[in-house]
Amino acid sequence: MAGLAGAGGGGGAGVAGGGGGGPAVVMPASFSGNWVGGKATLTISAAGVVIPMLLGVDYAAGRVLPIPALDLRTMALVHGDLNALVFALLGFVGWMLA
Repeated sequence: MAGLAGAGGGGGAGVAGGGGGGPAVVMPASFSGNWVGGKATLTISAAGVVIPMLLGVDYAAGRVLPIPALDLRTMALVHGDLNALVFALLGFVGWMLA
């Protein structure tokens, strides 16, 4: 697992495990490499979670309150794609650049 921390001699890797047999996430203990590009990409990735979560809140509120909201199919499509592309993909790219 030490190879996942970066090839630039950036130290070891930390593991954040999910209790009860859940998936574990390997995170770099220190950053080496293109810090500016990695930091910017990770920042966009972290901020990109807000929009899909707001869509989820809008969908849930629309089920309870008489307000216009996305239907389930549209919400799942947009919410899932935004999470996959913005959060996961940019997060992975940012992690690789950092």
